[in-house]
Parts: sequence; structure tokens; C-alpha cells
Amino acid sequence: MPQLSSGLSRILLAFAAGGISLLAMARSTAALTPQQVAVIINDNNPNSWNIARYYAQERHIPKINLIVLSGLPHDAVQIPVDMYDIHVSAAIRRILRQRHLKKIIRCLVTTWGIPLRVAGMGTSPQINLEIQQIQQGLHRQIVQLTRGITQLNALAATLPVANAVAKPVPPVGQGPVTQAAQLALQHFGLALNNAIHRVGLLPPVRRQTAFAKLLPILAVYIGPGGVSQTIHIHGSSAVAQKDHHTLAAMHKDVQKDLPEIIRLSQRRYLEKNRLKLRQLQLKLFGVVGLTRQLLSDTVYLQQKPSSTALDSDLMTLWYQPDAAMGMENNPMYMPNWTRSVGKLQKHIPLMVSRLDGTSPQMVRNMIRTSVRVEKTGLRGVAYFDARGLHGQDPYSQYDRLLRRSALFILQNSSMPVALQDTPAFFQAKNCPDEAIYCGWYSLEHYLPSCQWLPGSVAFHVASFELLSLHNPNYGGWCPHLLKHGVCGTLGAVAEPYLSAFPPPNLFFPLLLSGRFTQAQVYYLTCPLVDWRIAYVGDPLYNPFEHHHVMRLRRLLKYPIFRRAFEEFNMPIPKVPAVKSPPH
Repeated sequence: MPQLSSGLSRILLAFAAGGISLLAMARSTAALTPQQVAVIINDNNPNSWNIARYYAQERHIPKINLIVLSGLPHDAVQIPVDMYDIHVSAAIRRILRQRHLKKIIRCLVTTWGIPLRVAGMGTSPQINLEIQQIQQGLHRQIVQLTRGITQLNALAATLPVANAVAKPVPPVGQGPVTQAAQLALQHFGLALNNAIHRVGLLPPVRRQTAFAKLLPILAVYIGPGGVSQTIHIHGSSAVAQKDHHTLAAMHKDVQKDLPEIIRLSQRRYLEKNRLKLRQLQLKLFGVVGLTRQLLSDTVYLQQKPSSTALDSDLMTLWYQPDAAMGMENNPMYMPNWTRSVGKLQKHIPLMVSRLDGTSPQMVRNMIRTSVRVEKTGLRGVAYFDARGLHGQDPYSQYDRLLRRSALFILQNSSMPVALQDTPAFFQAKNCPDEAIYCGWYSLEHYLPSCQWLPGSVAFHVASFELLSLHNPNYGGWCPHLLKHGVCGTLGAVAEPYLSAFPPPNLFFPLLLSGRFTQAQVYYLTCPLVDWRIAYVGDPLYNPFEHHHVMRLRRLLKYPIFRRAFEEFNMPIPKVPAVKSPPH
């Protein structure tokens, strides 16, 4: 499970982060309540009906919040994309609008009989043809970027030298085209910085003359958006009076079209939108913007054939409603979210959790236990099973997070902590009174090491732990954890990559604070939506609500945890801030 890098355009993100207000929205946020929960029922499955009714009764969910879907198989693990589009996402949106619940519902609960996965679109001839066309387009952009590097270096050669960089030329046609394009972008950036640096060394009059020669190159290669960003970073002292009109027109174009880029990005699953998006990137961000978009589309289309978790797709119900294939960054993920970022979101993800398990009776027991333990409190031990990795690779980094989680909880809560930090695993039945657990990597092979307390919350980091919940012969961790009394867990329905899992040093301290339900905790700590991980458990369950173990004043010293309270408009005691814990 290697770490993934983001496929988003850096130029678009940098420009959007420059302070341009695009889309303001009125958002109502508060702690999750039963009135904000909608339960999804498969009309073709009696168990789905029974579980939904039992849950609504136990949690006082309004009857109007029960959403019945027709046209689904009786008990399928996976459904095709078109069935998801018509019989799941479109149907839920229609019902919520008809009942005037769109602005009320913040959380969807899928039940027994709602499929786990949405099948990928497969390697269709259309997708293969588009990928081939993108490869050809990247070849053309490499030639263009090479020409731009030559122009920038020629201009820079006539200007003063001071800490100048070399004159790199990308290797056209060498190696995979995506790598060659990335290298071309890197070398173009070096040449651009070199030229801008040399222009800045000139006296004012010569600087304006040199910038007038540089501006046409910038307009072609980084477009009006890139020019505006460059001037924002480096200042406008090089701009002559006669250029101000040109720059003002560029800025106006960007303000007009940038919201359309964001809209098209959220509907990239349509080929016509991908084509429009490339045209707009070229218009606003030049050759560099188009090249980055082509690279991003390559990654996106190569992921489209893969299946996703239906629950994760539902998180983007309001802003990526049809055939939402491929991972997207979760805008509510704690390390990314700020009030300013929140204000730019026209639509925010929904919370989604699943009431499902190894048997209908097991699901009812989980619901009943969650309600009971929430009142009495969960008292037990926190177990973390690391592997003793201390390198710089992604695996070692996640292993380090497990150790930091154990240390943070030990230092900032009243909960006892047990850490296993060797390549071995916790041994069978040697972990009594388990309340929370996180470990890895025993792939599809559950280890009966913990004696789980009723109401425990636990997850195991591995690639395929939620392939099924109803198959009695499946060895994944999710069904076994649920069968042994765990009331909250998460798992992957296909290879998710390591970067898709919630960081344990954020997930568990937030849960132990007792201020958030487990659906809220997952919502704020899952890095990706429209992807392959789903959460199983009562979304309203808050095991530490009446038995606080995390010392809140210590937790709120860290700005990253304060963000969670800000997102849900919770009062924050005045506490001196310190640096966020490493994550």
C-alpha cells in the first residue's frame, strides 16, 4: 500500500489560496442529532427494513427520515455504476428534495442489503482512446515547454547574473511520457524563476522594459492566472504603466472563469467536462496549466476502472452525484480544514456510516450496546500494535503514527495504554479490557488477541478487510471485530493505499474527547472521499460522552483539534496554543 501523491493542479490550488473569494455559502453546523440522520433501506430485503425500524426506534429517528430504495438486488455485495446512479444516488437526492430534507440531513446510514461496492467502469475502448489522446497531447506539451524554456533562457542570458540556475532542457521522448512531462514542468519552473530573478535585479526603468519582453512568454505558458499569481508573489514593481490595463483584463478573466473550473472539476466523470476543463486550464493557466490537467486526467482515468465503497461515494452526494469514480480529497479532513477553506465550499460532504454485520441479530445487538454503553461510559485499555519500523518510507511513517498515538493518549488522558512495537503481533488473548484498538498488518487474517469490551471502537489497517460482511468463510478484520462486540470499525472494500486511512493520532484523541459521535470523528479524519473505505457502526454513538477520559484543556492546546470544534460550532475554552502534534 504505497503512499499516494495528489493529482490536483498546483497552480489552481495556489491561485485559489491567494485570497480570491469564489463561493460563499450559508452552512448550519452543530453536533449530530437524530433529526439529521437519514436511514437508507433496500426495499427488496426484509432484514434491511427490520434493522432500519429497530434503529429508528432506539435512536428516535423521525419516520420521514427513512429512505426506501427500490430496484436493488436482494443482498448484492457490488452493483454496477449505472445502478448506483439511478437507484441509489439519484433516488436519495430526489427523496430528500421532495421531503425538504436537503438542508437538514447531515448523515446517511446504509443498512443490511445496501451493497458495499460500486463496480468500476472497466477499461472501456472509450477510456483507452482518451488515455491515448492524452498521451499524444502530453508529447505536444513537452515540445511546447521545451520551446518556452529556450525562450526564457535566451531572455535571461541578456540580464544580470546572480545565483543563477542552470539551463535545463527536458528530455523529449525519453522514458514514459508522464515522467517526461513532469520533468518538463520542473525544468520550466526553474527557467521561469531564473528569468524573474534576473529581471528583479535590474534598475526600475530597465526592469520594466525586461518585464515587457517577459510578459508575452508568461501569457502563453502560465496564462493570466499564473501571471496574476507571479505578480502577487514577486510584487508589481516591474510592471510598466502601459501593462496595467493588460493585467487588469487578465485578472478579470480569471475571476470570471475560475468558478467554472471548480464546477467542472467536481463533475469530471463526464468526458465533455474533462474536455472543457482542459480548454479552460489552457485559457487561464497556459501551457503549464494544460499539462498539469492532462497529467491529472491520466491518473483519474486510470483509477476509473476500479471499484469504490458505495458509502464513500455517498459522501459526495450533493456535489459529485453521478458515477463518482476515483478518489477525491475530503475538504473536511482536519489537517486541511480552516474557516476560510470552509467558506469556499459550495457543498460539503455528508457523513455516512453503515449498520451491517455478520447477522441481523448481531446488528441489533450493536445498536442496543451502543445506546447502553453511551449512557454508562466505556472504561478500558487503549491497545496499539505497531511493527517496530523506524525508516523514512510510508510504512515507517504510519508505524510512527501508532507510537505517537499511544504516547499522546498516555500523556493526555486517564486511559491506560498498551503498545506493542515489534514485528510480532499481540498474542492470542493477552489483551484484556480492550476499549480502543489500532494495529496492522495482518492481511485478511483476524487475530484473536484482544478481549473486547462491549462498545469498543477498533480498526485494523490493511488492504481488504471489508470485502464482505455476510460471508462466514471470510477472514477479514471488520466482520470478526463486529462479531466480537466492537461497535465501531472501518475497512477497505478494495486496495485503498495507506494514505486513505484516518491517522490514528487524530482519530482516537478526538473520539476520547467525548464531544463527537463516531460518525463525526470519521468525517473529520478520513483523508479521502469517493474512494474505498467505509465506516461501520451507529453514527450517533459517542462512547465517552458521559465518561470523559481525554483531558480537554490539554487537547485544545493543539490547533489541529480546535478545528474540529470550530467546524461543529462548539464552544472552545480559552487555552494557550502549542504546536500541533506530529501527523
